[in-house]
Amino acid sequence: MDHLHPCIPELKIKDYDTFRAFRCGICSQLREGYGFFANLILSNDLIPFALLTDGLAGREATVCMARCPRHWLRRHRMMCHTQGIRLAAQLNVLLAWHYIADAATVGPMEKCKRFLLMRLEHGAFVRACAEYPSIERIFLQEQAHAQALELAKNKSYEASWEPFTNIFSALFVYCAPDQSAVKALRRTGGAMGKILFLMRSIEEYARDKKIGKYNIFLENGLTYEAAREYAKCQCGIAAAEMANAYNLLNMKVYRSLLDNIMFQGLEECVSSIGVVKGRKRIRL
Repeated sequence: MDHLHPCIPELKIKDYDTFRAFRCGICSQLREGYGFFANLILSNDLIPFALLTDGLAGREATVCMARCPRHWLRRHRMMCHTQGIRLAAQLNVLLAWHYIADAATVGPMEKCKRFLLMRLEHGAFVRACAEYPSIERIFLQEQAHAQALELAKNKSYEASWEPFTNIFSALFVYCAPDQSAVKALRRTGGAMGKILFLMRSIEEYARDKKIGKYNIFLENGLTYEAAREYAKCQCGIAAAEMANAYNLLNMKVYRSLLDNIMFQGLEECVSSIGVVKGRKRIRL
């Protein structure tokens, strides 16, 4: 479920190298901090957390050459482990665990994959919870909130994306170096949560319809085409709100890379909502 990636045609070569180095750094941190299988759940969506944390604090990480945790015969440029990379790795474990635990399954193969992943990642999840118990409390609280909305067959769009906006508002605050950036980060995270909720709801529309699972668009009787158009419109509104808040942040380093992800990359992703073929991805 990678949505936050750069727009490659508009990305400078040095920024692309930085993005790759951060991705490799998070992958390495997952392997070292959370076990041999932890980097199986690596997501590009958490790289902006590392960039924001280190960029706002003015920490420009040191790049080193190291062996890829996934491909031992290759050596890559990798960011040395910073506070931002450690935070991104912890969030990666927690978000992935809850996403796997919440994902509905259709057939025996999907059930086996889900069961196997949860068994492999259980130790990593326990360690991440011990390091950041406050984040886990937020997840559990908003998970209960989302379940209550689902049981009530909620039809309000604003209420349906509220758990996601609450989660990401709280998570983005962890990137703040001081209190001056908290308000802007909270607004940025809230808008980002709304966008990710709408994208996820569209991606799962067909599956939810097939198995009879709650989906805000199905609950309101929207066809797939109508749901897709509504999601695009609301994502555009949320992206404008996010841009206003993001521009208030005083980024000391990595500004050009984050600008690309937050504006051009997100716009590219929003424009391709519901489109599977032809979607661009980062390949290392």
